[in-house]
Amino acid sequence: MFIPFVQATQLTNVSIIDKEIILVTFVDGDVLFRDDATGASAYLTANDATENSTVLFGNPLNISMASMVSTWTIRSNDDAFYGSSGRSPQACYRKSKIHAMAQNNWNMSLNDFNYDAPMQHQIF
Repeated sequence: MFIPFVQATQLTNVSIIDKEIILVTFVDGDVLFRDDATGASAYLTANDATENSTVLFGNPLNISMASMVSTWTIRSNDDAFYGSSGRSPQACYRKSKIHAMAQNNWNMSLNDFNYDAPMQHQIF
């Protein structure tokens, strides 16, 4: 598989779902939680904003480009149908969802916490 125009933050999985569907999964980032059983919120359900951090793997996936058929080329050394020059898929579909969420400092103007939520994107 060759991805000429899309630079994803992190490619996490490529799976064959059935004979006509390939699933490619990207993640934009992750949230790290401190879990050392110390601090004011140890063993409590309260979350201290200093106890988590967001790690982004680069720029978010360009979902417009990733959803375009012309962006993808499927190649195979074992399947003459695709061959070494490859073929574009017949269609591309995308599902995006929150991969992780960090609760940050309180925002007085919103009367709520600030949140970071790196996304996971699945291209079929």
